[in-house]
Amino acid sequence: MGQWATRRRRGAGPPADIYAIDATPIDLGNGIFQINYSGDIDDAWFANNAFLLEGVNPSVTVTQAGSDSLTVDFMIDAIGTSFIKYVGDAPNVRPQQIITFT
Repeated sequence: MGQWATRRRRGAGPPADIYAIDATPIDLGNGIFQINYSGDIDDAWFANNAFLLEGVNPSVTVTQAGSDSLTVDFMIDAIGTSFIKYVGDAPNVRPQQIITFT
Protein backbone atom coordinates (compact mmCIF):
# COMPACT_ATOMS: atom_id res chain seq x y z
CA MET A 1 0.00 0.00 0.00
CA GLY A 2 1.45 3.35 -1.01
CA GLN A 3 1.60 6.51 1.06
CA TRP A 4 -1.28 8.02 -0.94
CA ALA A 5 -3.70 5.47 0.51
CA THR A 6 -3.20 6.67 4.08
CA ARG A 7 -2.97 10.41 3.49
CA ARG A 8 -5.81 12.60 4.81
CA ARG A 9 -7.01 15.78 3.21
CA ARG A 10 -6.25 18.83 5.28
CA GLY A 11 -9.11 21.00 6.43
CA ALA A 12 -11.84 18.61 5.37
CA GLY A 13 -12.89 17.58 8.88
CA PRO A 14 -15.78 15.27 9.62
CA PRO A 15 -18.99 15.62 7.61
CA ALA A 16 -21.84 17.60 9.12
CA ASP A 17 -24.20 15.32 11.01
CA ILE A 18 -27.40 17.38 10.86
CA TYR A 19 -29.31 17.96 7.64
CA ALA A 20 -32.72 19.29 6.60
CA ILE A 21 -35.29 16.54 6.10
CA ASP A 22 -38.11 18.60 4.61
CA ALA A 23 -39.95 21.90 4.60
CA THR A 24 -43.65 22.25 5.30
CA PRO A 25 -45.51 25.37 4.18
CA ILE A 26 -47.37 26.97 7.09
CA ASP A 27 -48.66 30.01 5.18
CA LEU A 28 -47.65 30.18 1.49
CA GLY A 29 -49.30 33.57 0.99
CA ASN A 30 -46.94 35.09 3.57
CA GLY A 31 -43.93 32.84 2.93
CA ILE A 32 -43.82 31.01 6.27
CA PHE A 33 -42.37 27.48 6.47
CA GLN A 34 -41.36 24.91 9.05
CA ILE A 35 -38.06 23.18 8.28
CA ASN A 36 -37.45 19.82 9.99
CA TYR A 37 -33.93 18.56 10.71
CA SER A 38 -32.38 15.16 11.34
CA GLY A 39 -31.21 16.16 14.82
CA ASP A 40 -31.52 18.79 17.50
CA ILE A 41 -30.76 22.35 16.42
CA ASP A 42 -30.80 25.83 17.98
CA ASP A 43 -32.19 28.87 16.18
CA ALA A 44 -29.28 30.91 17.58
CA TRP A 45 -27.04 29.02 15.11
CA PHE A 46 -28.92 30.42 12.10
CA ALA A 47 -28.69 33.97 10.79
CA ASN A 48 -32.03 35.51 9.85
CA ASN A 49 -30.99 35.53 6.17
CA ALA A 50 -29.60 31.95 6.13
CA PHE A 51 -32.31 30.70 3.76
CA LEU A 52 -33.21 31.74 0.21
CA LEU A 53 -36.65 31.16 -1.27
CA GLU A 54 -36.18 29.86 -4.85
CA GLY A 55 -32.48 30.71 -4.40
CA VAL A 56 -33.20 34.47 -4.53
CA ASN A 57 -35.32 35.98 -1.74
CA PRO A 58 -33.61 35.90 1.70
CA SER A 59 -35.43 34.84 4.84
CA VAL A 60 -36.34 37.61 7.28
CA THR A 61 -36.75 35.71 10.55
CA VAL A 62 -35.70 32.27 11.79
CA THR A 63 -37.19 31.01 15.07
CA GLN A 64 -37.24 27.74 16.99
CA ALA A 65 -40.32 25.59 16.28
CA GLY A 66 -39.23 22.44 18.12
CA SER A 67 -36.02 20.76 19.24
CA ASP A 68 -35.36 19.67 15.65
CA SER A 69 -37.27 22.28 13.62
CA LEU A 70 -37.29 25.95 12.67
CA THR A 71 -39.95 28.38 11.51
CA VAL A 72 -38.58 30.43 8.62
CA ASP A 73 -40.44 33.55 7.49
CA PHE A 74 -39.69 35.17 4.12
CA MET A 75 -42.48 37.78 4.51
CA ILE A 76 -43.37 37.52 0.81
CA ASP A 77 -45.88 35.58 -1.25
CA ALA A 78 -44.46 32.10 -1.81
CA ILE A 79 -47.31 30.70 -3.92
CA GLY A 80 -45.84 29.00 -6.99
CA THR A 81 -42.43 28.40 -5.42
CA SER A 82 -40.99 24.93 -4.83
CA PHE A 83 -37.70 25.07 -2.92
CA ILE A 84 -35.67 26.77 -0.20
CA LYS A 85 -31.88 26.89 -0.29
CA TYR A 86 -29.92 26.90 2.96
CA VAL A 87 -26.84 29.12 2.58
CA GLY A 88 -25.81 29.54 6.22
CA ASP A 89 -22.90 28.15 8.19
CA ALA A 90 -24.47 26.78 11.38
CA PRO A 91 -22.17 24.40 13.29
CA ASN A 92 -22.55 20.73 12.40
CA VAL A 93 -25.32 21.50 9.88
CA ARG A 94 -24.78 20.39 6.28
CA PRO A 95 -24.20 23.51 4.13
CA GLN A 96 -25.70 24.45 0.76
CA GLN A 97 -28.83 22.31 0.98
CA ILE A 98 -31.81 22.51 -1.36
CA ILE A 99 -35.02 21.79 0.56
CA THR A 100 -38.09 21.07 -1.57
CA PHE A 101 -41.75 21.37 -0.61
CA THR A 102 -45.13 20.96 -2.24
